[in-house]
Amino acid sequence: MQLAPSIVYLNTVALQTSPSARGPDALDFKPTRWLQPVSRGVDEAPQLITPQRGAFLPWFAGLRVCPGQKMSQVELVAVVT
Repeated sequence: MQLAPSIVYLNTVALQTSPSARGPDALDFKPTRWLQPVSRGVDEAPQLITPQRGAFLPWFAGLRVCPGQKMSQVELVAVVT
């Protein structure tokens, strides 16, 4: 039940580090968690794993979306390529 003038916050830190969403090593820096293993003998790059819907909110969404979202995405592409 929510009372009329209440403010509800989503704890995004807990969401991003939840063992139920990220596994028992959720707090460890492990970039490989986002890669699917490639079967042996295949000359392909590993594929990225798509997280559960709503489990990855680096910039949030909707009216409260981070104003720097597009800039950081462009910067990431520039650094990676």
